[in-house]
Amino acid sequence: MLTERVNLLLAGADGVVPEQLQPPAAALAAAPAPFQAIQWIRERPNSKLLARLVTEDRPLSHKLLDEPPPSRNQRYIR
Repeated sequence: MLTERVNLLLAGADGVVPEQLQPPAAALAAAPAPFQAIQWIRERPNSKLLARLVTEDRPLSHKLLDEPPPSRNQRYIR
């Protein structure tokens, strides 16, 4: 269930998780507490940040994560 949610959130328009987002997708899917990971994903700021990473046409980087105003959500993604 967690893996499906992660894949749905991080998949591009073609339904495939972009290569650069596969490591964070794998880390989220392998969370030791799946229910907590699902809750974390469901929180609006977190899902919004992850969705933004999917739609960006740039490599995933700390610089990209630093563009929005700082938040605790960014720390979890790092």
